[in-house]
Amino acid sequence: MKDWKSLAHTKWDCKFHVVFLPIYRHKVFFAKNRIRAEKMLRELRRHKGIELLEGNAQSDHIHIYVSISTSPKLMSLKAFSYEMV
Repeated sequence: MKDWKSLAHTKWDCKFHVVFLPIYRHKVFFAKNRIRAEKMLRELRRHKGIELLEGNAQSDHIHIYVSISTSPKLMSLKAFSYEMV
């Protein structure tokens, strides 16, 4: 329970495994785009208060494991990443 976050009347420990896939799984995450994706993830952490626990980028997809306080933040993560791509 030491990892749990809390407010006045609630406690939570929300961790999500998120996979970003380009359309038709084209191999787009090479040097230039991989750097851009890493920059996008750093911006997300700073603006949305998301804790990145683990990440892995392949040539055709990206896996991230994040700790987020509430599920609406997960929706904003997907929306923000869609706009950036």
